[in-house]
Amino acid sequence: MQQGIVAHKRPAVAASFPVDGVLDTFTQADGALSANWACPLGTASTVVSNRLQSPAGPNDSGCFWVAATFTQNEEAYVTIPTVSGTWYARVYLRTTTGSDGYFVVVGSDNVASINRADTDATVASGTQAFAGGDSLGIEAIGNTIKLWYKSGAGSWTTLLTATDSTFNGAVCNSGGCYIGIYLQNSATAITADNFGGGNR
Repeated sequence: MQQGIVAHKRPAVAASFPVDGVLDTFTQADGALSANWACPLGTASTVVSNRLQSPAGPNDSGCFWVAATFTQNEEAYVTIPTVSGTWYARVYLRTTTGSDGYFVVVGSDNVASINRADTDATVASGTQAFAGGDSLGIEAIGNTIKLWYKSGAGSWTTLLTATDSTFNGAVCNSGGCYIGIYLQNSATAITADNFGGGNR
């Protein structure tokens, strides 16, 4: 394992992110997610009022977009319209099972981090207050992983950058990898909307 961490709390200028469009607006009948999704972690989230909603807490739910697989350089992002109580939201990439690859996470504790999905080990961390309507994104190009943040209708900015070669994406080039969302709450359900991503 090789790690070299560079953390940036507030970059001055945002680069181009995202480059891929929205994959799911969750505009469908209330109930189970479409067949484009699989939810192997925790209890499956459902769609309520055209938003992805975590199960009533305390609970957690990890769901992955399985309609397509992606190669080494990837991005993924989501908007979190409503938050309440103690909560966390993750966005994954370069994963085949949900237990490999990387994720970025924000939550009610105002901690933002880039983590390895196999051990939950933090490879970069900082602070960021996150409100309902804000958006969270992750990008991996080569061994560089970035956490992207957007406040409401504002612009995307790079909040954290890490260098890590544990999951260098080779498996994605040979067999394909998934991107996904994980929601965790202590009591009141939180929601997600406008999930997107793909190859960089």
